[in-house]
Amino acid sequence: MNARRPGALFLAACALLAAACRAPRAAPPAFDSRAPDRLERPAAPPRFFAFGDFGTGGKGQARVAAGMAARAQATPPDFFVLLGDNFYPDGVASSDDSKWRTHFEEPYAAPCFARDFYVALGNHDHRGSVQAQLDYGASHARWQLPAPWYAFTVALPSGATADFFVLDTTQLVDETQVAAAQLSWLADALGKSSGRWQIVVGHHPVRSTQSRGLADYRERLEPVLAGFGVDLALFGHDHFSQWLPPSALRSVSSSSSSGSSSSAARGAGELDELHVAIAGGGGGADNADSITPNAAATWSATGGGFADVTLSEERIVIEFADADGKTQSRFEIAGGTP
Repeated sequence: MNARRPGALFLAACALLAAACRAPRAAPPAFDSRAPDRLERPAAPPRFFAFGDFGTGGKGQARVAAGMAARAQATPPDFFVLLGDNFYPDGVASSDDSKWRTHFEEPYAAPCFARDFYVALGNHDHRGSVQAQLDYGASHARWQLPAPWYAFTVALPSGATADFFVLDTTQLVDETQVAAAQLSWLADALGKSSGRWQIVVGHHPVRSTQSRGLADYRERLEPVLAGFGVDLALFGHDHFSQWLPPSALRSVSSSSSSGSSSSAARGAGELDELHVAIAGGGGGADNADSITPNAAATWSATGGGFADVTLSEERIVIEFADADGKTQSRFEIAGGTP
């Protein structure tokens, strides 16, 4: 577990209070904010695949799914994390929409996929029925989406844990009472976390070398992530893979700064522990974004792929794989004294 820094916590609290005060008055949502925990102590470090922007129902999605199955042949992951935009172009209409078969059940039918999928929502999912995605898990056990935002805990072999916090970032983009409620929930949950690692999952990245988000969103969320010492944030939305450790986050443009270097620089001094992984290549090459060369990024690749993440008490290992499941690059987050 990272040490909580009082100065950063104060900044995070101020950001939350400001958002709450400015937001329009409306009843904030009340959600069951936990998915099933994985508390049985495993024999080996838990491992998961993370990917977003996959739900095309096309050949690119099928190729990445086959690549994951190939990579999982020797040792399947323990679970999967979905980073949003689960169904293009307009989400699903109901819990029996045909896209459940063509965009989820059929592409992920191999035996290695018979595991929990912890799901985040993306902006394309909000174009359809969010309630349908919440309801689907009632009759399909591997689809874990108990609420638009929620938490779950994963045990490590040592008996320590990793705490996951899954966000609905589409509802953080605009400054509303719902956004304030979600940020308040996140700050409270992070403040109570006793996990060895704190991992935040969402759709819109707080920073990347591309410009697909909003600066105001970053300025709302990033102080909370930095203030509570989050170790790793996993995002999609940008249809490529990218690794941004603290050194890169201090110099890279905000994912939404619209070219404003001063906006991107604000708060950079607090980014001492946060690492950002973007894994938005689940839809494959036919859904991929081009990448503009940017020296600030530690590593980037496009053409489809996913992140393969392993958790131990000593470190988090992130291996980025291409559409065929072959390793492209490997990074580590080393922990301090537990």
